[in-house]
Amino acid sequence: MEVRKSEEVLDDILSAAVSRIKKYYPEINLKVELPKDLVLVQVDAILMEQVIFNLLENSVRYGDKNQMIQLKVEEKNQMTRIHVINKGSGEDVKLLHSLFENKEKDEVIDSKKGLGIGLSIVKTIITAHNGLIYVAETHDDEIDVVIELRRRRG
Repeated sequence: MEVRKSEEVLDDILSAAVSRIKKYYPEINLKVELPKDLVLVQVDAILMEQVIFNLLENSVRYGDKNQMIQLKVEEKNQMTRIHVINKGSGEDVKLLHSLFENKEKDEVIDSKKGLGIGLSIVKTIITAHNGLIYVAETHDDEIDVVIELRRRRG
């Protein structure tokens, strides 16, 4: 996969993804939390916007209805972390863990939902950025999909 990285303002990428998801799902209950300071990342802005859109869309389509979805950014230990958090079932968490732990795609695609295909594309894009994507341990059936991107050393 060809990735054309440049220094981008993460807020702009997230805003574009949020605007796009609201066009398709105007009823979305979304809370966005950003750091006070501007967050710059070395990414392919078009691909990263698609990643965020896909994660938000999966949260809307497959998460608990009428629950708030959180999009949260934090910077810690030379990493920028992007969290997409929503409510789901324990079964959903197991499926996501399987997908992000390099299982064969055919093993994790839910034939009823089609969940695995879009998320395997997400994983491919994040891997091409030398990043990580995983499901963080949470409580109360929360699903916290985390993207980690190494911050540029300046």
